[in-house]
Amino acid sequence: METLNVIINFNGGTYRPSLLCSIFATRRLFESDMIMHCDDSEKLSAVRRALASVKTADTVAEQSQKIFDFYHQIAIASGNAVTPLLILHFQSIYLTLGHWLLQSGYGTALIHQMDAMLAVLLVGERDTTRQLNDKLIDFCLTSLLPD
Repeated sequence: METLNVIINFNGGTYRPSLLCSIFATRRLFESDMIMHCDDSEKLSAVRRALASVKTADTVAEQSQKIFDFYHQIAIASGNAVTPLLILHFQSIYLTLGHWLLQSGYGTALIHQMDAMLAVLLVGERDTTRQLNDKLIDFCLTSLLPD
C-alpha cells in the first residue's frame, strides 16, 4: 500500500479511474464482511463515539482521520482479528480519498450517510447497513470519478 501511495503522490496525487474502481471494489468486499459480523453492543459504542468525532473535527485532515477511525472501529466491532489490520494497511488511501471528498464539499453528505448506516447497525440490521455502505461507496466513487 505504501508503494501505491508513493506512486500516486509522485503522479501528482491522482488516481486513474480504473484504480479508483478497484480500490472501492476492494473496500466493498471487506467492509461488507465486517459489517455483517458486528453484533457486540459494547464495541458498537466505540463506533458511535468515532462518528461523533467526525462531526466535531475542526479541519479536513482531522475529519479524514476521524472517518478512517469510524471504519476502523467497525472493523474492530466485527470481532475478526484480521480485518482491523487490513483497514490499517489501507489507512493512507482512506485518508487521501476522504481528504479529496471533504475538500470537494461532500462532508455533509458523507456524515448523513454514515449516520444512516450507524442507526441501522445499532438496531442489528446488518444487511441494511451493508446496503447503505454499498450506497455510500458508490456515492464516493462517482463523486471522485471525472465527468
